[in-house]
Amino acid sequence: MPDDLAALWVARGLYARGLQTLQVVTAEALAYNQRLEHRLVDGRASVKITLADGRVIDSATVRGTLNRLQLVPGAHLRTNSKDRQYAEQELYALYLSWLHSLPGEMLNRPSPLGLCGEWRHPSEWVWLANQAGLETEPYGQSEFRGAPPLRMSVNLPDHTVIVVDSVCCGSPAPQNIEAGCTRLAKLSTTRLLGVGFNVSPGGKWMFREATPFPELRLGGNKLQDALFQVLTS
Repeated sequence: MPDDLAALWVARGLYARGLQTLQVVTAEALAYNQRLEHRLVDGRASVKITLADGRVIDSATVRGTLNRLQLVPGAHLRTNSKDRQYAEQELYALYLSWLHSLPGEMLNRPSPLGLCGEWRHPSEWVWLANQAGLETEPYGQSEFRGAPPLRMSVNLPDHTVIVVDSVCCGSPAPQNIEAGCTRLAKLSTTRLLGVGFNVSPGGKWMFREATPFPELRLGGNKLQDALFQVLTS
């Protein structure tokens, strides 16, 4: 997204660390391309996208990807309301396929539940957090029609830990909390995961939320170092 300032911050950090072949490509640049070729031949997929500014994304030359794509812009679709939803679904499926076909390291690979990783329901994140050994805050959900489906605090978490593979960045956290965050990332098959916590007056860390689209700047230089290691490995 053009307003994803955290991604631009990461790009500058990776470039400064020596990743000078890096390219920043927004969702709009992808959507308003000159040409997109996605092929599947004998079980092998490839993609070649010519952008409006002349740059070419060729899967034959891609070595790694930091995937922050949340949606596919559809303002350019000239369809009536009856056909628009179908067109958007087909376009989403195309993006899901070509993104998944990119070679090399990727943080995070797309899934049917999200283009930059799985956007799980809060109840699933709570369940997975428990499986990872993290303590969770009370969670409730109503079945009554017209009632809010979720009853969780709307306040921002006190602390955020960002996991890049097995490296924990962001808020300094106790060792057992970092271990739990790493387990949660593995259980959710999310290589880049933001995990939010509320901390009680007594110092107990309680799981609040998780997202495959964390605020990367919270990770500081340690996160940029970790991303550089993954994308250049």
